[in-house]
Amino acid sequence: MKKQLILCSLFFLVTITTMCSQTASSSAKSKPAATATKTATSAQTKQVTPAAPEMFPVDLSPIGLNATMKAPASVKAVAGEWSNSIKGDNDFEISVEETTMTFAAMKDKISADKTNVITVTGDKSFIYKTSMMGRDMAHFECILSIGAVSYRFYDKRVAPLSQEALMPMYEATKTITTK
Repeated sequence: MKKQLILCSLFFLVTITTMCSQTASSSAKSKPAATATKTATSAQTKQVTPAAPEMFPVDLSPIGLNATMKAPASVKAVAGEWSNSIKGDNDFEISVEETTMTFAAMKDKISADKTNVITVTGDKSFIYKTSMMGRDMAHFECILSIGAVSYRFYDKRVAPLSQEALMPMYEATKTITTK
């Protein structure tokens, strides 16, 4: 029994090692050289920015808001049992809740914590970077009045996101308009 277990383990180890080396060598042969993200122009270099995703109208009435927004194609307003959100593919998920807090008060609250640094700010929304348990992350906040009610729109905060990952959500909240 011991010999069979040792032989089986050895066979498994050899198989895995062979597969890994074949995968590494075939991917090294088949991958083209990485494309440069900087382009030389005269004596300058400029950063090439990827195109923004195409935005489509999203009806927010399923979560009780008489409004629309523009967001990537996969995004939909979803009424949940405990909370409402605006969800799409990848990490696109905006939580939505009623609030009595003003935009200025929210900004002051976030700024009061010295681990937070506001990096992007708009009329009714901002992005800030922070660190929690040694991990850097970014969050966004948006306070809007729709009718007589103020709403807070913010990232879901399930997984740490970068500022770049938040930008589609931040930009989408800037397009919210009442019907």
